[in-house]
Amino acid sequence: MLLRDERSGQLTPTGARVLRDLLNGEEPERVTEKLVIAYRVDRRTAADDVNAVLEKLHAARLVDAE
Repeated sequence: MLLRDERSGQLTPTGARVLRDLLNGEEPERVTEKLVIAYRVDRRTAADDVNAVLEKLHAARLVDAE
């Protein structure tokens, strides 16, 4: 997962960006696309990371499940 530093457990700048974008109401697909463009990662990795953050936000009831 490119969103969390494995040693510290803290969000990376990328993770913070994903979290901010999702909490600001951006669609997961758009956030995924932004990661692919900005960091040149494959779409599957980016989508998996965005979905992992989104699942945690849903579990914490910080966003509505659709």
